[in-house]
Order: sequence, then C-alpha cells, then structure tokens
Amino acid sequence: MSGTTSLGIPFIQAAQNQKEVTANAAFEALDASANAAIAIAMGDANITLTDAQALRAGLVTLTGSNTAVRKVTLPSKARRLAIQNSTGGALDITVGYATGTSVTIGNGAIVLIQGNGTNCYGVGGAAALGDLTDVVGPFLNGDLLQFDGSAWRPAGSGILARVMLPFKGALVRRATTLTITTTATALAFTDATYDTDGFWSGAAPTRLTVPAGVTKVRLWGRISWTGGSANHGARIFRNGASFVGQADFIAASGYTNADVSLVSAVVAVTPGDYFEILAFASANRTSVANGLQFAIEVVETADAANPTLLALTDTPASYAGAAGKLLRVNGAANGIEFGPRHNLTATVAPSASDDSAAGYGVGSQWLDTVGDKIWFCTDAAAGAAVWKGVTIA
Repeated sequence: MSGTTSLGIPFIQAAQNQKEVTANAAFEALDASANAAIAIAMGDANITLTDAQALRAGLVTLTGSNTAVRKVTLPSKARRLAIQNSTGGALDITVGYATGTSVTIGNGAIVLIQGNGTNCYGVGGAAALGDLTDVVGPFLNGDLLQFDGSAWRPAGSGILARVMLPFKGALVRRATTLTITTTATALAFTDATYDTDGFWSGAAPTRLTVPAGVTKVRLWGRISWTGGSANHGARIFRNGASFVGQADFIAASGYTNADVSLVSAVVAVTPGDYFEILAFASANRTSVANGLQFAIEVVETADAANPTLLALTDTPASYAGAAGKLLRVNGAANGIEFGPRHNLTATVAPSASDDSAAGYGVGSQWLDTVGDKIWFCTDAAAGAAVWKGVTIA
C-alpha cells in the first residue's frame, strides 16, 4: 500500500531520501482535511467531488442557484466532512456515494456527515432546528412542521402554513331602540351574541376593549334607524379619536332612513385599546331594535406573530414540571409529549431516590461528568430506582 486508506496520504518508503518532504506533505494533508474550507459552485446540476475537494477540506460550502434538488456524490472513501448548503433557490441537497444511504441537507443548513464508503449518515453539526438532517426547510415565521414519513417539513403553503389559532372576537347588539341625537354620541349596546375573551362589558356598554395578547383586529358595525330626511353619519373611534384605517360614513339630507355597515381595515392594537361607534343625525332619529350592532375580529395574536411550541394543538400545554425532559411522539402517534426526565450535567452518580417521583422513568439517562460514566434507568420505582452505568472511555 502506497498511501493511507481513506485520505490517500503517501507513506514514507523504506530507504527513501528526504523523508521530511513526504512527512511534511502528510502533515499538511491532515491539517487541511480537518480545517480547510472550500466553496464549490454547483451550477444547477448534480456534481461529484474530486479527492482533492472531499479529502483535503474539513468544510465544503455549496453555492450557486438550483432549480431542483441536486445530489453531491463523494469519492468512495470513509470520511467525516461538514457540508453547508448555501445555494440559492431554497432547495435541499442530498449528499452520498454513488449508491447507498444519502443525507439530506436543508437550504441554509450545515451538517456533519460520516461516510463509510457505501452509506452516509448525519452525525451532528446542528446549531439550529433547520440544521437537523430530518428537518427540511426553507422556513417562514409561524410555519408548522409536519412529518411526511422521512422528514419534518413546513405543512401546507401560504396562510395554511401559519399557526391557526381558535377564533377570537365579539359581536354585541342593542336589543332595544335608541334615539340618535344631533350630537355625535357613542352607541351603547345591551348584550353580546358572542364574546370569546371579555371584549365587552355591561359596565362600559359602548366599548369593545382589546385584551392582552391581541396584536391586530378588524372592526365591523351596523346602524339602522328610521325617520324623515336628515343629514346623518357614524364613525368608529379608537380611544376616543380617529385612527388610520377607521371606518365611517356621512349622508347628506335627502335620505329618509339609515341602514349601513361599517368595516375598518386591519389595525394594529395594544392591550387596553377600546373602540366605539359614534353616530349623529341633524334631527333626532330612532334606531331599529337589534339594528345597532358592533363586532371585533382578532386577526393576529402574539402567539400567532411569534408562535411557540405550547401554542400548537398536538404539543404539551405547559412546561411545568418538565425540566430536563425530552419530547417524544405519544403512544397514539398523533402528538408530542414530554418523556422521562434526563440529567446530562450531573457531577455524581444517580441514587435510588432519583425515581419516578423526581420525574425519571425507564430509559432516563444520567451523565456523570466527573465520574465519566453514563447511567440508564431500568426501574424508576419510588424510593428504589435502579440505574445501570457504563464507563465512558
């Protein structure tokens, strides 16, 4: 054999002159294979890395713009190599040998790959969720991930890929008549047809008030009254004043009745903001029973703008008592739950009291960083937990 099996570094030969030349070249090759970084333009095509590209660099960054998922084929050598997908087009790249198992690298991700000459495996290098080999982007704010049998990907497209929270809003009415006067006055309502989060209160019957957690809303109102010819109008106010995106109408004399609807634009709000409808007529008019209505529709909440794990419907509802636990698919395979607790930062071995009462269960792992030993729980009975340890070489 004239060189090493994987990296192909030449051996020093017996009776060779200037052995230092070969040795120094070997040192340089080893250094490059661990630390050198190169960039390779894919050219919107599958590519095969040369020995010089795959064996003499520790990081290969792939560039260019792809229009389809492309493959990078490695030389048939055992190798650990970091691959970065920096291509345009927001598409995956697969990395592997001519045959065998490949690793998928999401756009923008960097993955450490271990190959044995036949199959490739992702072994780490994850700094973010999208770096994991079975989590494939690109991602947008609010995306839900769905498992398609081989990888986690954003579910749906457009608005269907956003977190869709239950409806929030209120619709109030005035069940009795009301005199509309010549002075613009806030309309008072008598009851709520629905009110999901306490937007309306009989203590402040003219107002729809924004609760905590709501960031954008849309307003709607209906006004119906009867009477002779008169100037009349109405306007939705926020906190007693006009605002950008508000709704209003003004009708000149000549209209004998009023029956109109008002719809605002979607407007950004903060908790405590309140909305009212102010109406007037140049001569007193009487509203129709149930003819005065006012609604608020939540378009965005803080959870939807910045979604969290707890906001999803198939994940735990609380982090309480979950310190040190990992997520797992539940027994029904229709959601995520917290599994047994783990302790990977311990400085001592576990004891019998590190049991089910402390959140541990069969399969829990305990890493003793001082004793250089990893422990596995085989029985979590309260007060009598059993742990089996393996020394870390």
